[in-house]
Amino acid sequence: MTLSVHDNTVLGFTVDAVNARIVIRTEYRDGGALHEATNVRFEGVIGYVIRGDGLRGILFDIEEADIERVMAEHGMDFVWGERYGWPSWPAGDVPKDPRERIRALNLKVFRIQSVTVFDGFVIAREMVFERAGGSDF
Repeated sequence: MTLSVHDNTVLGFTVDAVNARIVIRTEYRDGGALHEATNVRFEGVIGYVIRGDGLRGILFDIEEADIERVMAEHGMDFVWGERYGWPSWPAGDVPKDPRERIRALNLKVFRIQSVTVFDGFVIAREMVFERAGGSDF
């Protein structure tokens, strides 16, 4: 069975700066009963923007997106971040065009969409959906 986060509730997320990892914890309940708990784990993170706390928000999707589209939607985040060394490019390698550097480093951009206030993007090496631990599913 393929895991999905469509209509999942956001329980929280953690940022592990030392290991360049972000984990978003979600669950899907059907009629009040826990049906599926899914963690979305990003590895090799160099930057992210998540707006709103969105806790208990409902996700629409988290998907790989074209960097052009993300920069069109979140361009000011890149302009603002550039002044403060964001994203955290490897070995301090700050490119003139982040799009080219993201491609050259084989990084991906993952777009977070929700029907409530929890949206943004993550620039990382990979994204993995994994079944969360628990005894009731």
